Amino acid sequence: NAVVEFNGDVIIHGNVEAGVMIRVGKSLTVEGVVESANLRAGGDICLKRGMQGAGKGKIISGGDVFTEFIEYASVQAAGSVQANVILNSRVSAGNLVTLTGKKGLIAGGSVHAMMGISCITVGNQSEIKTGLHVGVMPEMIEQRAAVNSEYAKLNEELEAVVEGMAKILRVRQKTGELSEQLQLHLNELKERKDDIYSKCIEVKKRAEDYEMLMMQSREAKIRVEGSIYKGVIISVDNHQMAINKDTSFMEYRAQSGMIVGTVVVV
Repeated sequence: NAVVEFNGDVIIHGNVEAGVMIRVGKSLTVEGVVESANLRAGGDICLKRGMQGAGKGKIISGGDVFTEFIEYASVQAAGSVQANVILNSRVSAGNLVTLTGKKGLIAGGSVHAMMGISCITVGNQSEIKTGLHVGVMPEMIEQRAAVNSEYAKLNEELEAVVEGMAKILRVRQKTGELSEQLQLHLNELKERKDDIYSKCIEVKKRAEDYEMLMMQSREAKIRVEGSIYKGVIISVDNHQMAINKDTSFMEYRAQSGMIVGTVVVV
């Protein structure tokens, strides 16, 4: 299998065949059709035609992904994904997924976008199972809880160490000096305090990052400017709702712990 690696921007004028692996440091542009290849770029990925992934195609982008169609492929974008058609694929975006063009269709597979999904049609008349998810993934909610718990434990530990140091310092205040054993213990506690404090800073930063993501994704919504077919599963954060009858022109968001759908005027 061919492997292409380059640290800058890459433009491929033809097609990319099955099994080819392309790694670029910056942006990648392909003017032809991409088969079940493996594409990874530090920046944006632009497929002028699209990817026919045959279940093996993979795209990982440190920026945005722009493509005409994605079929039977896996896509991960740190930024947004923009396409005309997404069929039977697994797509995940840190920002938005927007379906534009004549079809604006998502059918089959699953699409996740932290900040929102906008399309024209979801699913089909055959009731193909199609999952749409916006907001934070349930595992992120669990990770956030774990980080908050870790931070609370570190703070408790820090308090205990500081109290231990205070006791020894009170002894020194009374007697004017410390035994060798107490001095060693004080030094150990100081080291332990510095170690816990640096961990506290790191864990607090992680906790704040989670909180910021939660805040940013609070307004995430799924907007469908055409038909939504039975067989579609709508999810916002850790809430889920099955579409049990064909409908159209809807917007879905989380409100007071549940998913609320409202009719949109296009």
